[in-house]
Amino acid sequence: MREIKFRGKDLETGEWVYGSLFQSLEQYPAIAKPKPTADGKLFYCLTVVDADTVGQYTGLKDRDGKEIYEGDTVGYRFTDSSFVTGKVVWWGARCGFYIRTRENDYYELTEHCQAIDTFHDNPELLEDEQ
Repeated sequence: MREIKFRGKDLETGEWVYGSLFQSLEQYPAIAKPKPTADGKLFYCLTVVDADTVGQYTGLKDRDGKEIYEGDTVGYRFTDSSFVTGKVVWWGARCGFYIRTRENDYYELTEHCQAIDTFHDNPELLEDEQ
């Protein structure tokens, strides 16, 4: 069973937060993180995040063990030594996460990919992305 979690950038601090997505129509989305209390109970702390930075965990880790999220920039080297980079996107037509290149080519996302960076932190990596 795949772990379902999200990340987004805290609107106040600009730091990434990870957890469950909470969203209402009237407000920005928030990430809910479990926090233990002194008596061992859990409560959830909501952190309001920038809607444009919310991305779902793909369920995959790259070859170095780094979790891959929607919105990450990843690279993939093929067996013929060619290399592509692109942004991780949900492709509804194929019901899965794919790498979308600047040229709008799509490649299946696999654990053999190398997560290069987070698109939201370094948009210049994919300047022509939309």
